[in-house]
Amino acid sequence: MNFDYNEYYTFLFAIPLVLIVVAILVIGAFLSDIIFLNKLVFNKRFIKDLFVLVFTAALLITGVNQLNCKIRLDSRNEVTEISGKIEAIISVESPPRFHFEDKIAMPKMIIIDGQEYYIMTVGDYSIGDDVVIEYLPNSLIIMTINYLNN
Repeated sequence: MNFDYNEYYTFLFAIPLVLIVVAILVIGAFLSDIIFLNKLVFNKRFIKDLFVLVFTAALLITGVNQLNCKIRLDSRNEVTEISGKIEAIISVESPPRFHFEDKIAMPKMIIIDGQEYYIMTVGDYSIGDDVVIEYLPNSLIIMTINYLNN
């Protein structure tokens, strides 16, 4: 399986960063209305504003959970290759979803020879598989994974 650096960058850095900025702006506008305009009136508009605030807080949490700043330190051309045995596969909380060959790829953390790596997978690999991977050295994001040919 091969993954595109631009997709990883978009879904793990750019989109979460935009979500965080928008959420902070909306929350800031809401709080500035309350603090500076003393506009805390309980009416239908307040209920709508509160709903928007809760939705915005959910966006902020999602953005923070998905943001991977370490990918900024990686170059798409600087990959490291290793081979080893998959020791564990761990689910990721609040996962983004990629589309890979008309299937939904879900993020997982896999442990290969004691080191944890981030990977998008459609479920093709399992514990005990011997694999060869190419990964980004700072973020430990797997760009390519294949079964090891013995």
